[in-house]
Amino acid sequence: MNINSSNMQNDNNQVKWLLNRIDESLSDIGKKKIFFQNRASIIKMLAIALSAGLTICLGLRLPEYELELRMAAFLMGGIVTFLNALEPFFNYRSLWIEHEEAQYKLHRLKDQIDFYMAGDLMTSIEPDQMDKFYANYNEIWDSLSNNWLKFRKIAYRG
Repeated sequence: MNINSSNMQNDNNQVKWLLNRIDESLSDIGKKKIFFQNRASIIKMLAIALSAGLTICLGLRLPEYELELRMAAFLMGGIVTFLNALEPFFNYRSLWIEHEEAQYKLHRLKDQIDFYMAGDLMTSIEPDQMDKFYANYNEIWDSLSNNWLKFRKIAYRG
């Protein structure tokens, strides 16, 4: 094996490693995105349903159930207040969107690598280009991590 083919093998190993890391990251981020999406949706739907129920209870004119309807409306109002306080505390919607953006960026990076590797007469990967791909990968994770920390700090400041 000559030096040129040895360099190409090392380059291919780096590309395979990075593409595997991107695939693992896409899987991990996808699972977390769905988790945050589900939590945000559940909280929002419960708040909407309970708000509608509260309005109906207050609007009904049934003298024999007046006390029960007011108590139910009072209870639903308290639960809606609690649910509406949960969302900004856990920030599920923002985390969902951040994971959606990171997923998009990782797909774009993977496409860029695939496009680069599909180039005609590819004999070796330029080290600078591989460094750029890896730096882009790290930037995506840094951005997601920094935003997550920012959201957590805001939630705990209260």
